[in-house]
Formats: sequence, structure tokens, C-alpha cells
Amino acid sequence: MRDQEIQMLVIGIAAGMDLMLLVQMVFAILDDRRDRKAARRQRRIDAADRFRHSLRRYHRQQRSQV
Repeated sequence: MRDQEIQMLVIGIAAGMDLMLLVQMVFAILDDRRDRKAARRQRRIDAADRFRHSLRRYHRQQRSQV
């Protein structure tokens, strides 16, 4: 191999590594976004469950006082 071919091989490997790093960073960002969205959705579901539970308890207390 000539020096120019070796240099192009090294540059290609370095560019490929940089590209793979960029792809991994993008997928990590997307995974984090998806995880945050799922956590937010679960917090809303939990809050709604707590509200429904307290509302049922309130209605039971009101019926028992009447």
C-alpha cells in the first residue's frame, strides 16, 4: 500500500468512528426523551388513581353521614 492509501484508510476509520459516536448520541437522546415521556405519563396515571381513590373515600364518608 502506498502512503496515500494508508492515510485514506486511517481517515476513513476515524470518520466512521465519529459517525458511529454521533449515531449513538442521537439514539441516547431519543431513548432519554422516550423514558421521560413514559415517566411523565405514569406520574399522571398515579395522580389520577390517587384522586379517584380519595374521591371514592369522600363519597363513602358522605353517604355514611347521611
